[in-house]
Amino acid sequence: MQDIFWGIDVAQLIFAGIMIMILVGFATWGYRTRGRIERLEEIVAKRDFRELEPEGYEEESMVDAFSEGARLEAEEQLARERDIVEHS
Repeated sequence: MQDIFWGIDVAQLIFAGIMIMILVGFATWGYRTRGRIERLEEIVAKRDFRELEPEGYEEESMVDAFSEGARLEAEEQLARERDIVEHS
């Protein structure tokens, strides 16, 4: 004779249903968030941020301090400062 444990089966079905509802909830939240982000990106892409920069603003060069380019830039700056001191 085969015993059937309906309690375990019903509990597993309830658990699976709750997990599916959570999955659907996260998927819905993800799609809505992605839509909001895309709308914000469109709004930001249309704006001209140059108007916020002060007059004569120059963006800093993005050179790594440990790279050869940074070393060369520092040497050039030092040579220019040395020339200014010598000629003044």
